[in-house]
Amino acid sequence: MAGSALTDLEYEILDCVVDSDETTRIILWDMSNPANADAFSIDAKRLDFDGLNRVFERLADLGLVARKEEATDGFEHPRRGVRYTWWSVTEEGRRVWQAWARDTP
Repeated sequence: MAGSALTDLEYEILDCVVDSDETTRIILWDMSNPANADAFSIDAKRLDFDGLNRVFERLADLGLVARKEEATDGFEHPRRGVRYTWWSVTEEGRRVWQAWARDTP
């Protein structure tokens, strides 16, 4: 995977899961939190649930993030038969992110 194939937005979203596993809903909440206003780009803050999921799906297709299913999304209590997707960085994703972070001012 060539790191240069990623957009700035994709790097930004990859950055969201470098330190901990996250759900789409948690990241959207973080983006909408006024306390985080300067932490995200305008493009990131414009994403809705489906748009953010599409970014994660592309990162997963490239082998940079992995998905796992859990009983909660970080907000909802577990419910029988309901599963939520959590995203985590892969070793390749971490390598690509580290190269980007090293070269980003």
